[in-house]
Amino acid sequence: PAGQYCPLASVQPTPCPLGAYCPANSTSILYCPAGSFGASLNLSDVTQCTQCSPGKACTISGLTEPNFNCSAGFYCQIGAAKVNGTAGSVLGGVGGICPVGSY
Repeated sequence: PAGQYCPLASVQPTPCPLGAYCPANSTSILYCPAGSFGASLNLSDVTQCTQCSPGKACTISGLTEPNFNCSAGFYCQIGAAKVNGTAGSVLGGVGGICPVGSY
């Protein structure tokens, strides 16, 4: 069933763990991607992973909560996968260098 997985040679489905999601008929777990986290058990779709909170970064897959605060002098919007806003380091344009005169 969705939200559970059945490892090979298993008899009973296993609940999908925190930090992951399990579509129907899964034999293994899929981790919530960087920029998101999975704080609930039995997620069944990547869309159920929670986008990283504003001011935080989720830098690796499989997290159960954000793992970093945004770096000083930078901003991180919802879904940030990097802690700073240097060129090419923020996934999907969800952060950057703070504008002059701001903090």
